[in-house]
Amino acid sequence: MVSLLDVIGATVISAFVILILINLNAQISISAGETLLTTVVQQQATATISDIEYHVYKAGHQTSGGVIVADSTRLKFYSDYDNDGVSETLEYYLGAKSELTDVKNPSAKPLHKKLNNSADAPIIGLVDTVMFSYIDSSGAILSYSKLTAESERNKIRSIKISLSLLSAMPMEGVYPSVDWDRLISPRNLNL
Repeated sequence: MVSLLDVIGATVISAFVILILINLNAQISISAGETLLTTVVQQQATATISDIEYHVYKAGHQTSGGVIVADSTRLKFYSDYDNDGVSETLEYYLGAKSELTDVKNPSAKPLHKKLNNSADAPIIGLVDTVMFSYIDSSGAILSYSKLTAESERNKIRSIKISLSLLSAMPMEGVYPSVDWDRLISPRNLNL
């Protein structure tokens, strides 16, 4: 009788240990998946941010023009970013949510980069929000309503960019995101 109780007790304890190990394995798998997805979002954000920083910093580079369009979700400017002696226009703008047919994230909108009025404007990132702010030489934020005039756009000396970049796929119902704020003061802008 004692040996039967020992066998039953050992079986129950073994079952609990196995259940604990299965649960631990599941939790480690979920954690690894979340870490991987977060890493992918951070890598995509790094690529998007590097692109924006590089090109916006070159606004007005080797051209007679500067910012063409200055809006809260759209920035268009002249630059000779490839140093070939020809002035190009570069535009960053927030696209429509309807453009994303294969993305599960309900908050995601495309951030486009357009070169020289081309028909093709590739998506360089998925964002929840994008905000361009424009600052003059005294550090004052310029009003969007006044930036429709070229004389007001010529006052721009710095551009503040705020982005919230998103993952296209959820992990446990949560979409990882990366927030980024940067003040860029292009050297050649409106000199």
